[in-house]
Amino acid sequence: MATIASIHTGKIRTYEEQGGRFQTAICQQSIETPVKVTKRGLEGNEVANHKNAIYGYCAENYDYWNDTLHSKARWKHGLLGENLTFLGLDEKQISVGDRIQIGEVLLVVSGCRTPCKNLLWRVKMPNEFLQLFEQSGRTGFYLEVLQTGTVKAGDTVTHLPTSVKSISIPDLARFFQAATVDESELQRLIELPEMGQQMLSMLVAIRNRQKDKLLISRNRWSGWKPFFISNIVQETRDVKSFFLKPAKGLEPVAGYRAGQFLSVRLRLAGGEVMVRCWSISSYDENLSRYRITIKREPNGKASRFMHDQVEIGDQVEVLPPNGQFTLNRASVATPVVLISAGIGITPMISMLQAHAARLDKKLPTLYFIHSTHNARTHAFHNEVERLIEKHAQFHSHYIYTRADAGSKQGIDYDSRHRLSQEQLKNLLENMGSWFANKWVEMAPGECEYYICGPEPFIVDVKKMLVNLHVPSNHIFFESFSAGDIKVNNQLTRDANVFFGDRKTRWVCHDNLTLLEHAEENEMTPVFSCRQGICGLCSVDLVDGEVVYTRRPNVAVAKEQVLLCCAQPKGDVTLKI
Repeated sequence: MATIASIHTGKIRTYEEQGGRFQTAICQQSIETPVKVTKRGLEGNEVANHKNAIYGYCAENYDYWNDTLHSKARWKHGLLGENLTFLGLDEKQISVGDRIQIGEVLLVVSGCRTPCKNLLWRVKMPNEFLQLFEQSGRTGFYLEVLQTGTVKAGDTVTHLPTSVKSISIPDLARFFQAATVDESELQRLIELPEMGQQMLSMLVAIRNRQKDKLLISRNRWSGWKPFFISNIVQETRDVKSFFLKPAKGLEPVAGYRAGQFLSVRLRLAGGEVMVRCWSISSYDENLSRYRITIKREPNGKASRFMHDQVEIGDQVEVLPPNGQFTLNRASVATPVVLISAGIGITPMISMLQAHAARLDKKLPTLYFIHSTHNARTHAFHNEVERLIEKHAQFHSHYIYTRADAGSKQGIDYDSRHRLSQEQLKNLLENMGSWFANKWVEMAPGECEYYICGPEPFIVDVKKMLVNLHVPSNHIFFESFSAGDIKVNNQLTRDANVFFGDRKTRWVCHDNLTLLEHAEENEMTPVFSCRQGICGLCSVDLVDGEVVYTRRPNVAVAKEQVLLCCAQPKGDVTLKI
C-alpha cells in the first residue's frame, strides 16, 4: 500500500552563487498539518522555474541516492524540492496520464522532471550529476490537479494506470537526453492527451529543431543561381515586394529559417555588377518561390534599380539563404517580442509566420511592435493583422511618428510618439505562456526579443530592454549599418596567411581585409555585404589570431573569421 511519506512547500527566494544571483523555491519546509490542494497546487507553495502544480518524488529513491553517492550527509525527504514524497510507489511503473488518488484529491501525471543547475546547487554535486539524475530513471514526476481537496502525511495513495499507450517517467526522461529521436515516436508523444504543457513544449522544441535543421539543408545549391522575377507587388509608395522563382522551370528552392536573407547579384547597364542582401519577407516550409521586400532609397543604387528598371520576367542571380538573425523555434514556451522600425519589418513578417507555424497546442505569446511614419509608409499592415486575429495570444502595437489626419488612433494605429521605455514596460506587463493548460505570467526578462531597424533605433530599444532587466542573451538584433571601430595599428604586422595549403603574404601597409587579400591572390571566397552584416564570408580559423577593422553585426564564433572585416594579427591559417 502506497502512502504520503511527507509533504513540503517552499517560497521563491533569491540566492547568490559565484557572484551571480538566481531565484528558486527548491528549499522546502516540511508540513505536518493537513494541506489544501488547489488547482494551482499545494496552498502556500510557490514555483520559480517550472510551472507545474505539484512535484512528486518516491521515498525509495532517496535510499538509492544515499547508497550510490556515499554522501557524508544523508539526503532527507524534501531535499530535491518535491511537494509530495510517496512511499511505496514504483517510478518505473508510473506513466504520463496515470491518475494518483489521495482521498478526494485526484491528480494526473503530466511529465518527468528535467533538472536545471539549481538542483546541483541544492545537492552540492558537479555538473555531471544532471545527466546521471536523468539517466537513473529516478527524476520524480509532475502532477496536475483534476479534483481539489485536502491531503496530509500518512494518507493512502492509489495508483490508477492510464488506459492509453503512454510512456513511463524514466523512459520520458531518457528520451529528452537522446541526441537524435525517432520522428514517429516524437509525434506519438506530442499527441498524448495528458502530456503536460511544459513537456509538450519541450517535445515540440525538439520537433522544431529537427525540422529546421532538415529545412535549411533541403535543396541547397552552391554558388550563384539564376532566378526570374515572377511577380512584383507595390506595398507602399516606396516599398515593393519581388517574388523570385528558379529560372529552370519547376526546380525547388532551398529551405531557410525565418529571418534569413538572400544575397542578390544584379547586372546593371554598362556591365556593372552589384551584390545586395535583402531579407526574405515571408515564411513557407513548402515554398516554390522567395519574396524579398525592398524600400527605394534615394541614394541607393541597387534599390533604385530594382524599383525603376526591374520588371516581371527579368533575371537576377541568387545565393542560398543565409544569416544568423533567425527566430529560435526550439525555445520552450517562451514569449516572443518582435520590434521593428521602417523597412526593418521585413524579417519580422517571416518570423511572425514561422511562429504561427509552430506545433504547440497553445502557441507562446507573441507581441508585434512596429514603428513607421504613417499609414502611407506602413507595409504589410493588413497581412500582419489577418494573422494576428487568428491567434488569441498574438498582439500588435503600431506606432505612427508622423500620423496623418486620415488615420485614427486606436483603429489604424496605437500610439503616435517614438517608442519609450515606459511604453515598452506597459506593453510587456501581461506577457506569459501556457503551462499545463494554466496561464502563467512571465517577466520581461523571461521573453525573447528580436529587433530590426536603423542602428539608432536598435541602440535605443536595447537600452530600454537592459533597463527592464532583460538578459543580453535574450536580445537579438539586425541593423542596416555597421559602425567602424578604431584599430590599433600596432596589433597588425606583415604576416603569412595560409588559405588551406596555399601560402600568401599579407602586407600591413596595404591595409587589405582578408577578403580583399584573397581576391588579390585570385581566390574567390563566397561573400555578400562586405560590411560584417551577413556573415556569409565566415571561414574556419585553424591557427592564429585576427583583428577586426569594423565591428561585425553578427555573432562570430571564436574559431571562425569574417573575411570581409578582418585582418591578421600575425601568421594565420584559414580553411576556405
